Amino acid sequence: GQYGEATDLMLEALKIFEKNGNDKYESILNFNIGAYYTSLKDYSLGKKYFSESYERFKTIKDTTHMSAALIALSECHFHLEEYENCKTTAELSYELAKKSNYLTAQISYFWITGSLYKKEKKYDEALQQFNTGEALTKTTNIYTNYYLVHFVVDKMKIYNAQTKYLSAIEESK
Repeated sequence: GQYGEATDLMLEALKIFEKNGNDKYESILNFNIGAYYTSLKDYSLGKKYFSESYERFKTIKDTTHMSAALIALSECHFHLEEYENCKTTAELSYELAKKSNYLTAQISYFWITGSLYKKEKKYDEALQQFNTGEALTKTTNIYTNYYLVHFVVDKMKIYNAQTKYLSAIEESK
């Protein structure tokens, strides 16, 4: 469809920018191509393009977009069950996001690390991450509903796993 055609055009543009050495546009295109493949649940290709995006942003010292590429990369690692890489990448993203005050990546960090703890059944740590992320989300207008839904639903799942059904119901309000 149209997304496939758009991606083909982005890949063509990427070749041009690679020849001309334009790191900024290479970075942006790699990120967008990675986002497209991730939306198709092709996390391996998403990982490839987010990694390249990070490397290009790194050459121009753009810490905000470096953190965005890394947090997207960590989500790919998570879905590919590369949990140690997920954690390391998320932590680096968070450090860069704090330096540049990039709240979206900071919020995503809490969701990813909370999800890692949840996967390991470390529910107290997961809840702490989700609560911190939720609190940070409420201080912004950045994708507020998107992130709040993730935090609330994941907390409800933990409470259900702990058979704390009343807490799950309270969380849903």
